[in-house]
Amino acid sequence: MRPLFPDVVIIGAGLSGLVAASYLCAEGLKVTIIEQKPGPGGVWNSVPKKHGRWEKPVYSALETNIPRQTMTLSDQSWPTGTPLMPHNKQVKQYLEQYCYQLQQKYEHKRLLYIQYNAAVVEVKKCQQDYNEKWKTTIESLQSEVPQYENLHSDFVVVAVGNYQTPFFPFYPGLNEWRDTHPDSVSHALFYENPNDFRKKANQLDLFSLRLNVLMIGYGPSGFDISSKIAKVAKSLVLSTSRPDQALAPGVHLGLPEIAHLDAPSRTAIFKSGDKSDSNKPGGVFTGVDKILFCTGYKYNFDFIKTPNGAPLLDEGFMVAEVYQHTIYRPDPTLAFLGLPKGGLSFIIAEAQSALIARAFKGRLLIPSVPFMKSLIDQEKKKWKDRVQRNEVRDSSYHDLGGGNDKEYVNQLWKVCQAAAPPSAGNLGKAPPYWCSCMDDAKAQTGMVRLRYKALGEKRVRYSTYASVGGVLPTSCPTHSRLEQEVSPGGGLACCYIGQ
Repeated sequence: MRPLFPDVVIIGAGLSGLVAASYLCAEGLKVTIIEQKPGPGGVWNSVPKKHGRWEKPVYSALETNIPRQTMTLSDQSWPTGTPLMPHNKQVKQYLEQYCYQLQQKYEHKRLLYIQYNAAVVEVKKCQQDYNEKWKTTIESLQSEVPQYENLHSDFVVVAVGNYQTPFFPFYPGLNEWRDTHPDSVSHALFYENPNDFRKKANQLDLFSLRLNVLMIGYGPSGFDISSKIAKVAKSLVLSTSRPDQALAPGVHLGLPEIAHLDAPSRTAIFKSGDKSDSNKPGGVFTGVDKILFCTGYKYNFDFIKTPNGAPLLDEGFMVAEVYQHTIYRPDPTLAFLGLPKGGLSFIIAEAQSALIARAFKGRLLIPSVPFMKSLIDQEKKKWKDRVQRNEVRDSSYHDLGGGNDKEYVNQLWKVCQAAAPPSAGNLGKAPPYWCSCMDDAKAQTGMVRLRYKALGEKRVRYSTYASVGGVLPTSCPTHSRLEQEVSPGGGLACCYIGQ
């Protein structure tokens, strides 16, 4: 039976939600997870649209874009022989197994309950028995007649990921293009398979079945999708603000950002890339049949309300009032997981979960609300200054690309060292530390990806860095040193992942 008064409600049973549960339950906190899909896995749980009321950014042929060795949880290994870059179904199975182990460990202790097929309608603060609580209103997705229930908790963890609302950047002429050619513009969120980018097979000339495709943006999904579309397209032109980055096999052309889209002639006009004159025209791409945006997503937490029912947060690229990208500064009983983009999400999820679990348990004192505000204001000012200098994009506030993910993970590890020892009977769970082993693994990701993808269908037989010419250490050089530095308030979860 689901408890009506858990300590913590977690929204989402994907990677971040499951990891959060493992850390919170290890502190002895009672956790209820609410998940709208029929099972765990989050974004990796690709449910046919007829079975749900949500879209999915996972398509049938999707593989991971980084090696599994860099997306391994500290307390669960991948099955022997798993491909170097697993298929999305294998990632789903990995998370399902992780969830099963959590349930085996904590359900009989009544520390964990997971409710599937339930949508969160509203989350807001209310008075309950003279105490201020979070009220989470959920709707059953299995009932033909709407059925609602309320949960009351001390804490809420929002772990719904960062794939809420697809982002379409504005370009001159885009609206006219949509009006003129409404079926020609799409987003990676709606991508299913490359055959969507071929004409209907009603002509004898096979070459005429191929389309001219313009891809805008080249994030993680762009690399994988472009390699598949390139095999069926007449031509595939990539528009990206970083045209010098490595392209997927079969993608031969990368152009700077778009200056203008001309709907009548189906032509894309590009900027020159000349930083001294951003309006200077560059190349053109004529006869564009399809435009696919791989431009990411905006955050949308419209289900979180103020006491008067207004949205607590605006939709956009930033959740501005969060300490360490996770704890909500105005009310530290609310936390967000999975806001960071561009970094290694598995180890980041563990680092964030270690922080909030210690804070919610009360054995880690976080800064006061005014001091948190000053820290956040400083970070925002630094970021805005970088935006004005054109060093970063205005959508990059939570971007942990480059080496920022390592700095972030180890910063949270250091913060966790200030925690008081865990209570008797609840051992807690060690925060992860980003050691030099992970540096080696991440540094070789680009090379490993290109070699792995170039192997074609036989690539699934390659499961290690060494199998594609990579080299990882056979032992962790930082492990013994760190063991001597760890304080009683934290712990060490070395992220050594082996070859």
